[in-house]
Amino acid sequence: MLLKHFRGNPRDCQVDALSKLEKCWDEADVFVLSAPTAAGKTRMMSTIARWAHKEHKLQSTILVPNNVLLDQVVESEGIYALRNMDSYSCHGGATDQAGEAMSCQERKRVMGETCGQCVYLRQVRQVHKVPYRVANYYTYLAHKLYSPVLLVDEAHLLVNMTKDLAAKHIWVDRILLKNGDEVRLPQFVETYEQLLEWVVKHEFREASWQALREELETGRMRYLVERGDKRYRGRERDCLTLLPLDTSHEPKLEVLWPSQKVKKIVLLSGTISRLEVEQLALAGKRVKYIEVDSPIEAKRRPISVEQGYSLSYPVSEANLASLTQRVVNICNMHPKTKILVHIPYSLSTRLFPYLQAELKDRLRAHDRHDKQRMVDHFKASTEPLVLLGSGLYEGLDLYGDDFQVQILTKVPWPFLGDPAWKYIAETHPERYAWQAIQQVVQAAGRICRGPDDFGATFILDRSFRRLYTQHEQLFPQYFKQAVVLDG
Repeated sequence: MLLKHFRGNPRDCQVDALSKLEKCWDEADVFVLSAPTAAGKTRMMSTIARWAHKEHKLQSTILVPNNVLLDQVVESEGIYALRNMDSYSCHGGATDQAGEAMSCQERKRVMGETCGQCVYLRQVRQVHKVPYRVANYYTYLAHKLYSPVLLVDEAHLLVNMTKDLAAKHIWVDRILLKNGDEVRLPQFVETYEQLLEWVVKHEFREASWQALREELETGRMRYLVERGDKRYRGRERDCLTLLPLDTSHEPKLEVLWPSQKVKKIVLLSGTISRLEVEQLALAGKRVKYIEVDSPIEAKRRPISVEQGYSLSYPVSEANLASLTQRVVNICNMHPKTKILVHIPYSLSTRLFPYLQAELKDRLRAHDRHDKQRMVDHFKASTEPLVLLGSGLYEGLDLYGDDFQVQILTKVPWPFLGDPAWKYIAETHPERYAWQAIQQVVQAAGRICRGPDDFGATFILDRSFRRLYTQHEQLFPQYFKQAVVLDG
């Protein structure tokens, strides 16, 4: 029985989720656990790993997106980990100019080899032998830590990784044409449309450019285009990176989970849907969806959806004034708690002077350069500050009585000025909507972090009602349970 391998007393939601997974274990290849904040994903993953080893003699690998979550798994579950090479100190006595021990990676770079007692290489050898282990996404790929059972935390983040894996990198500082001429890609070419317009004017000698022209002309693939210098054979070169908008049939993604080595995949996230599963090229497998109930009562995490304001670009001065007054009213209604105001940079700079006139020394904001410093200051302060925060939808833990209110001023719709998002909005409106939904749901999880916590979320953007009404089926059930529609 799976639950007998659970350490401690499981929550009701964990009992339900793990029981469902065990019941259908032989009926699916991919299990998608939609698990909200405080569902205890770390403990569920370690329980599945122990069960797979003890009951099925299967090795498991737990994947996490960053070292913070990796440390959490190691500290709470005692699972063997493989970290990046620069995380290990050289045991061979190598030191830098300050006399500090070099990392294994630094020693190899400086001296051309590791020491005879390299702790990193010893860890690499050991991690292949243990019954279950944890690593971040890229370490997993670098060392091919494939195992029959693969458990992925924050699995929605894998979609960005799949785009990187499937990306094309084309060096554009020296392009040969069929007639023997050599050209450079003009600097103004930075978008899909600009690239298409330029490519169709030329006949190329190189196979990579011929294939690209064919793809663009036929519309067989659409790309998000990024341009910048990348290192190639020891020097920086002008590079065009083409990130595919659709990876649902991308064969390169097999490298994530080779079918002959990975038999069961468990994807866990608070914001994962069939749309992610499709983009991970897993829709063709047997997939089982399990929605995990929230252990936090809905009344402790209310999401108040107001009639709101029109915040579509350009935001009028009248709507800006109304928005300012509503934010001030909410802040004044909660004078003793710290308040996070989710707001895009473009709106933050306009709103700040209006809010400062009302909230005075209570108000804080950040730019792209001092973001982490201001977030740390906000969390550590004993004053009831109000922080205008941009891009803080994920990874922020505002647990406790100091944080009881947050405001979502604007739904974070993907930017339609980007040709790639415009194309997705026109051809796959559900995918476009899901990008906004995912961010809203993630944001709602910042403020109420456990069954004994409390946190209210106010949504002030009028467009949220349309999003919620038209795509209610995409919202997780635990989120919908907490929604309170004003009027």
